[in-house]
Amino acid sequence: MRALLNAGYKRGASIPRCVGPRHDVVSFPVFCAVALAGLGDLPDTIMSCSVIIRMRRRARNEELEEFRTRRQQPQGNALRDRLSVWAARVGTGCGDAWPTLPAGIVDRPAEIWEPLLAVADAAGGHWPVTARDACIALCRVADDRTVSLGIRLLADLRIIFGRADALYTETILRRLTEGDDLEADAPWADLRGKPLGIRGLASMLAKYQIKSQKIREDGGRPLQGYRRDHLWDAWVRYLPSPTPARPEHPEQAEQTNGGAGSSVPDGLENVPDVPDSVSSGTNPEQKNLATAGVVPDVPDVPDMRESERERGYDPKWDARDATLRAYSVCPRCAGEGCGHCNASGRQKNH
Repeated sequence: MRALLNAGYKRGASIPRCVGPRHDVVSFPVFCAVALAGLGDLPDTIMSCSVIIRMRRRARNEELEEFRTRRQQPQGNALRDRLSVWAARVGTGCGDAWPTLPAGIVDRPAEIWEPLLAVADAAGGHWPVTARDACIALCRVADDRTVSLGIRLLADLRIIFGRADALYTETILRRLTEGDDLEADAPWADLRGKPLGIRGLASMLAKYQIKSQKIREDGGRPLQGYRRDHLWDAWVRYLPSPTPARPEHPEQAEQTNGGAGSSVPDGLENVPDVPDSVSSGTNPEQKNLATAGVVPDVPDVPDMRESERERGYDPKWDARDATLRAYSVCPRCAGEGCGHCNASGRQKNH
C-alpha cells in the first residue's frame, strides 16, 4: 500500500506486480490524488511527496458553523458541478503550463506544487498570489517536521566534531550518550531501550556511505574511528546551513603556485600542483587519489624529545633511540596511519 501511495502522486506512474499462476509481471497505473489524515507523522517517503497541512484541535472559545449534510450537500453538489465545467475548459491549458515557482521551491516540492500553481493562475484574481504564499508557508511546515534518526545523527556528529579532523569511535559514542554538547532531547543514551553502540553507529552511517577506519586522535595510537572528510559530504548534502568547514589533511598542503599570501611548509616546496579538474571535485577523496603517487620531502624528525635527552645514558632509552633512527614519518599519511605504513604512521628507512 505504501508503494502505491509513494508513486501515485505523479501522473503516468505505475507499479509492477506479479499476476496469475505464472506470476506474469504486470505494470498497474497508480496515479491518484489521495487525502490522508491521522495523528502524528506518516512515513517520510509519503510525507516527502505530499502537501502537508498541520491541523489543531479546536479551542473551546472558537465557534464554527454547525454542519448538517442535508443542508450543505446541495451547496456542495452545485459547487462540484461548476468546478467540473470550469476544469474541462481550462484543463488542457493547465497541463501545458509552466507556472513561475517561488524562490527556493525546487526538486520534489516544485514537482508537487507546479500543477496547483497552474490551476491558481488559470483561476486568476487573488489566487496566483494566494497559492504562492500558501506554497511557501506549507513547504516551510514540511521542512520543520521531525527529522529522521539518520539526519539527527549527522547533525549531532557535526556538533561533536567541531574542528576536529578525526575522532575515535569510543569518543564519539561517549559524547553522544554522555556529553553536554547536544540538546537535552538527544536520543542516543536511550535508543530503543539501550545506548547507541558501535554496531548501531556503523549501521546508521553506512546508509550515507560512511565507514570507520584506523585513525589517530590528537596524535594517539591508531584505533577505529571516523574522519571529518568522510562525514563532510553527507553534512553538506543532508544538513541545512551553516556548511561545516571543509577538512584539510597534512598530506594536502597548500598548492605551491607561488601566489600571494601562499604558505608552504618546509620540505614540501617540490610537490607538484594538482590539476584544477581534480581539485574542483566535490569529493575531498579525489584530491587524495590524485596526489597518492606524490611523495614529498619530509623534514627530519627528532629522534626523541629534549626532556628525554636529559635522562642521560640508559640501555632502555638507547635501544629506543636506535629504533627511532631506523624509522621516519610515513610521507603518505604524515603520521596519521594508513595502508602504506600498516597504520603505524612510520616507515622503515632504507
